[in-house]
Amino acid sequence: MSGKVIRLGVLAAAVATLSLSTVAQTTSGAGAEPKKRGSRLLEEVMVTAQKREEDASDVPISIQAFGAEKLDALGVDGQDGLQAVTPSLTVGSQAGFTVTYLRGVGSDAFLTSDPSVTTYVDGVYFPFAYNLGNNFGGVDRIEILKGPQGTLFGRNATGGAINVVTKKPEFEEFFGEVYISYGNYGDLSARLRVNIPITDQIAFSLSGFQKERDTYFSNSTIDEGRSLPKEEADGWRAKLRFQPNDSLDATISYWKFGNEGAGSHFACVEEPTLLGAAGGIEGADGYKNCNNDGAVYTRGDSKIVYGELEYFAPWFDMKILGSDQTVIGPGLQDFDGSPEALVELSSRNQRLEAVQAEIQFLSNGEVGPAWLQWIVGANYYEGKGGFFQFDTNLAGLSTSNGELFGLQLPGELTELINNLNLAIPGTDIEQVGVVGTEALGIFAQTTITVTEWLDITLGARYQDEERNIIESSAGLLNLDGSVTEIRSSDTAVNNTNGKEVPGTVSSESLKPKVSFELRPFDDDTLIYLSYQEAIKGGTYNVLTLYADPSYVVDEEIEAVELGIKTQLFDGLVQFNGAFFNYDITNLQTQFVSAFEGGIIAFYNAEEARSYGFDFDGIVQLFPSWIDDLVLTGGAAFIKAEYTKFTNGSGYAEGTGLYEAGQDYSGNQIVRSPDVTASLTLSKTWYIYDNPLEVSIDGYYSSEQYYDTSNVSTSLQEAYSTYGARISYLYEPWKMRLTAFGKNLGDELYQTGGFGSDFGFKPNYGPPRLYGMKMSLEF
Repeated sequence: MSGKVIRLGVLAAAVATLSLSTVAQTTSGAGAEPKKRGSRLLEEVMVTAQKREEDASDVPISIQAFGAEKLDALGVDGQDGLQAVTPSLTVGSQAGFTVTYLRGVGSDAFLTSDPSVTTYVDGVYFPFAYNLGNNFGGVDRIEILKGPQGTLFGRNATGGAINVVTKKPEFEEFFGEVYISYGNYGDLSARLRVNIPITDQIAFSLSGFQKERDTYFSNSTIDEGRSLPKEEADGWRAKLRFQPNDSLDATISYWKFGNEGAGSHFACVEEPTLLGAAGGIEGADGYKNCNNDGAVYTRGDSKIVYGELEYFAPWFDMKILGSDQTVIGPGLQDFDGSPEALVELSSRNQRLEAVQAEIQFLSNGEVGPAWLQWIVGANYYEGKGGFFQFDTNLAGLSTSNGELFGLQLPGELTELINNLNLAIPGTDIEQVGVVGTEALGIFAQTTITVTEWLDITLGARYQDEERNIIESSAGLLNLDGSVTEIRSSDTAVNNTNGKEVPGTVSSESLKPKVSFELRPFDDDTLIYLSYQEAIKGGTYNVLTLYADPSYVVDEEIEAVELGIKTQLFDGLVQFNGAFFNYDITNLQTQFVSAFEGGIIAFYNAEEARSYGFDFDGIVQLFPSWIDDLVLTGGAAFIKAEYTKFTNGSGYAEGTGLYEAGQDYSGNQIVRSPDVTASLTLSKTWYIYDNPLEVSIDGYYSSEQYYDTSNVSTSLQEAYSTYGARISYLYEPWKMRLTAFGKNLGDELYQTGGFGSDFGFKPNYGPPRLYGMKMSLEF
């Protein structure tokens, strides 16, 4: 793919050269002085957190919004970078998926379950952010909505929502943007976007990106000594917009995205369990000496068609959204995470197919009382996803008398081996686990202005959802390609009580929301108190070897939040803070094991709680003496724990052996550190009226666990990172050059990982990075 990156870079350079000459001709003799922009951290962003455009300071929701300029000023160019600028948000990667937690609520993402922090792009729900966080090209703004958003953002948003809004085509003129970046580890990326007005009613835009880098690992190999491949990604998005009059605006988009490399599938056991040690595993050391015996890879291919139709009637505004998505993510990983040939997993056909539609009706102030705002709508979703072919290779295992390396295997697995006379080593097991979903939601929300200082918002969402087992089977993969069936099931057992559950489960829910918004002072201060409920649908554990599928019941949350948004000292200080308390019932958690019935399984923690306080703000420092010196940042103080979790599965401390029916009550919820904080200090100078921007930033996280058992091998101790940027914008050419450094202290820290029968396999964040980038508007 390096050739593709170079070609896009050459194209970008050519466009840049042509545009520079055009800009030079335009600006020569123009006589107009460039306008001083000021700090980009002060960029004002309008949001659509309540499905209508509003100032973020007027929205009674804990929200952080970033426009394109602010994202660039903060050095954020992908979804994983949002963690460093958003208190209480953690972003990691697992098996190619972006895994997101907000305020202690989230879930590990796989195609048979749903994320608790939902991702929306241009109003369209993306069920799985499969490497979606790679690139933010063509973005207008990003909104991070903290806390349950079930009323307006629909199913599964129990933890919050990330709303990405991309730029629409414009009718006035041709223009574009070019971005090229190069850094250590051969990190090369290029991005290009052009806007093409066809008529005064039709416009088209096209954006594309390509990137590649070398591995962060040293002295590390796969597949019997082969070097690790490059990490590569590319994609493009086309948009066509039609606006025949002031009342109608339609946009249709096509987005294609792909990636390949070892990715987060490549990981090594660092502290082997008793089973791992018995199998000869010695353990790796961070980014050094990590070796896998298999041909590890991960590939992603996403294709999305989506459209938006807006109609502005005299009585109300109407919006219709629709999408058709296909996500394919085959991969192969060395499950034992070592150079020993023990267990290899191959998700040869892992995919999601989904269609959805939504209609919204919004008040526009033209009809009805001025003290009333409202929105009503409906949403439909239908999809199927999972593992259409998942192979487990046990070629390196040798069993006898129900033992593996002298350790006792589970009784059901021993019985299966004996009954089928399995030839281990040398056995491949093929599994299929696919789940279907159909959901209809109807929602309404209204805001009533009671007095000049009091608004009341009331909302509710009715949800009718159906989950079904499309296929759940396992069999022996024969040499001729045929499969000898081990089991096939179209029913399940309840995860919480063991009762039989049919292969199709329907559920209905009605979840309310109420908030009081007070403006008691003669300024822009907003104080709000809200209560809301949300639900995340249940699912089936269908990827099982010898056990029947199990049903994981709905996850429900009740949330109370007290927040304030204010400006102090004539607007020099902006502050947003909130206290919150979440009570969660049947929190969905994940466990992975090769020998306990199924590779991937979800469980319900009966009760969980997350509460705390988080804030963010921005301060213009010493404006009377120093221009454009800005400090921005925030912090979160959270206590997130499983208050009742009596049926947990995990690996024992010390031995690492599998344990079922464990009591994990009181354990910290995974990926939920007690304290996170971020800080950025930026100063802008003007050199011949062109801004020179210097920024330094830091991020801190207290300790957190990546396994519900809180076993010590899954502990990420407290860590901190810091970075810096120097940026110069030459206004006549609209060209910005930036030198950057990230994680300059070269801190080794985890961004995820999961336990296995052989030991915990961590995924690590990037080491010290540095480089240069150039952006140009033309």
